[in-house]
Amino acid sequence: MQRQVITPGIWWQARRLEASALTPGMRIVRWASLVAVLLSAITVAFDWSAIVAVLAAPGALLDRLLALALQQKLQVVLLMLSAALLVANAKQAAWLEPYGEQQLLNTEWGQAKIAAIVIKPANPDERIVHRLRAGWHNKAWNRRLVELSFLDDASAGPRWSLAAAPWVPADPLDEDLRRYAIRRVLRAGARLTNDPKLRLAGDLDLRCASGDTGSGRNLIQNTDYVASLATDQLAFTRVFRAASAEQVIHDPIAAFLAPVLSGSRYRLRRLSECVNISNQLGASTLAFTVDGHLLLTSQTPRNAQSQGMLAPSGSGSMDKGDLGGAGEGTLITLVQNAAARELLEESGVGHRLPPGMTLAAFAADHVRVFGFGRMIHRAGKPEFYCLAVLPFTSAEVNGMDVLARERPFTDKTEIVGICPVDPAAPIGPQLMSLCRFFTSPQAGGQQGQRASFPLYHALAMLQEIIADGGIHGDSLASFLQARLARR
Repeated sequence: MQRQVITPGIWWQARRLEASALTPGMRIVRWASLVAVLLSAITVAFDWSAIVAVLAAPGALLDRLLALALQQKLQVVLLMLSAALLVANAKQAAWLEPYGEQQLLNTEWGQAKIAAIVIKPANPDERIVHRLRAGWHNKAWNRRLVELSFLDDASAGPRWSLAAAPWVPADPLDEDLRRYAIRRVLRAGARLTNDPKLRLAGDLDLRCASGDTGSGRNLIQNTDYVASLATDQLAFTRVFRAASAEQVIHDPIAAFLAPVLSGSRYRLRRLSECVNISNQLGASTLAFTVDGHLLLTSQTPRNAQSQGMLAPSGSGSMDKGDLGGAGEGTLITLVQNAAARELLEESGVGHRLPPGMTLAAFAADHVRVFGFGRMIHRAGKPEFYCLAVLPFTSAEVNGMDVLARERPFTDKTEIVGICPVDPAAPIGPQLMSLCRFFTSPQAGGQQGQRASFPLYHALAMLQEIIADGGIHGDSLASFLQARLARR
């Protein structure tokens, strides 16, 4: 068990971040207490001489204080009000509330128990479900995503629509839990901002949209990053008040795992069942330069995820801005746009695209979706996986500095020096060699050992599609070959 130590620096950062996630009631209490204290200070300043005269008068201290209270009625009322409001505010905020945590992975949940987790697909016909390390994916879904990425008319595919109201968990998040989650990450030295994010509100539907049957519709909801901190990022962490381990404020397992076979095994709940998990959507991209080198990003120790490890070329959560202000649209376009934005931000390319090439144009021509998975260690968090080609050489990308706003999270970009893809040779075998370099336990060297889970999962799924052969692997190989040949 660990107990959380709060330093002044962490306390101040946490207070600022918590303020971005306050409820309206808490905001009213906070502002009312500040106003009451300010008015008290003003009245004291104006009546200071009278107050001093009363306190300096002869007689017992209690008599003098009583005389002061009778004389300064307004001050007394304001001070009592401000004190009551400050107490209420402190009680809500639990200024220095000590917490403890118990990690369930490798204790109550060993590797064998994790490996025994099963999943029931939304469609009973899609039974080919594979597990990789701590993640799940469906081969049938991945093949379907590849097909959808190469549709001549993207609008014919599945669609998304934005829910009118933002996500509210079925069991409202305890403010203590929010506070603990924020301070836990800040204590580890990570950099945080509570940005507006997107979540998948139900099971993924990859059927072509149909107005008659309602199929192919995916509901998206607004959420924020703190909701992820307090739910999926505490997937295997039991939280309790430090005063007593019996005062548990967060016991996460039931929120995303359901017992089967009399409790001896568990299944990963469907997204529609995870009503108390943020289900924050993410996108991870494997990007190549036009001279055939795979581009990876090295994460800083201040990143909340995969600290110090190698991540895909672009990897992160979908932002509210990825919707472009629309209330509905095409699912594949949304994924490609979000993946393209993350890729350009984290690779250092930023706004350096060739003249006339917009983000949307780059996403439509240079990005393809090839996978969808769920991360068990993140409470089944949904993640899309993409393949992309940047319109720059490896030397040009090496000369680009990481964008200033990304430096707290991304240390640098790294070019994989081995296995560059040659468009003049068959693409499939080359991709297989590159994937095995990272996914094989006997290969990879230092870069392979530093591979984060999103990177490992992306390469493993790409390897699986290529190894299966058929039109899906051929489509991805042809996409890559055509854009590498443009150099």
